[in-house]
This record gives sequence, structure tokens and C-alpha cells, in this order.
Amino acid sequence: MKHSLSILAAAAVLALSGPASAQSSGWVFTPAAEGRGPQLAFGAPGAGSVHYDFRCADGSLTATQTGVTELMDMQTGTKVPDTGLNAAPAGASFMAIANDRGVGDLLPAKAMPNPVRGWDISLTLPLTHASVKALARAKGMSLMTTGMTTLVALSPADRSTLSAFLKACKSA
Repeated sequence: MKHSLSILAAAAVLALSGPASAQSSGWVFTPAAEGRGPQLAFGAPGAGSVHYDFRCADGSLTATQTGVTELMDMQTGTKVPDTGLNAAPAGASFMAIANDRGVGDLLPAKAMPNPVRGWDISLTLPLTHASVKALARAKGMSLMTTGMTTLVALSPADRSTLSAFLKACKSA
């Protein structure tokens, strides 16, 4: 089941959250090594800031945001507690890769409780998916969930790092 979010509503959410400009140069690319594909990370996990983790394997990209708070269950319209549950309700486990040009469909994602607070949410997409291909050209991006969402500004150097990562993914 796909849940669409209008471009106008998504743009409003991203505009209100503002860019994470203090974090706009925090991308770390780790080339593939024996037994694992390329990895890309942004931010420090558990530091109270945005943390993204991207991993490639078998022609797919898995995007994870850790510590997502204030999830909304889209089936019941209720807020999901940030702590105390062993699993997130199915209606709250959605993600889309958004950029400054728009947002794709919110797709079912995997949500696991974060050991500190909130939820670790992961979405796996094929490398050929439009949202994945658009990352290298975006001036800002977000892993949009049903919870708190922040637009991360991307400098030319950041886009270069994302391009190198995606190229490595295709070669892995």
C-alpha cells in the first residue's frame, strides 16, 4: 500500500524544519571492503542531531535515519511514543527520500526502537529508483518519515561525495 504526500505539503514541512546548515559538510564515504558494500554516513549517531546511514548491496540502497521522534500512525492518526514500545505500529513505519525538488511516495519501511530514544527507520530501494538517482543532483535532501523531518543542505562537495558513493554502489 502506497501513501502519497502532496508536494506542497512536503515542501511546507521541509521549509518549516529548515536546513541543517551546521551539518551540511558531515558526509563520510567508506568504500566497499571484503564482505560489505559501500557506505555513506551523515551526522553522529546519538548526538541529538540528524544521522543518516546509507548502505549498498545487491543493486539496492538501504537508507536509515536513527533516533526519529514524534512518529504519527497514519492509520489511526495518533502519535507514537518515542520510548516504551517494542515495535512501531505499521501505520507509522513509512519513509521517502525527499530532495529540494520534491518528495516521492511514502513507502512502507522497517522501524526498530532506538536504544536511546525514538526509532531507527530504514527503507530499501533499487539503485534505479528516481529518488536514489536524484541524490547526486540535489541541493538538499531528507529521509522523510511520519516523524520529525529535517532538510540537510548539500554543498557542491557534498554532492560530489554522494556521486562517488552512488558510483561505487553501481560497481559493487
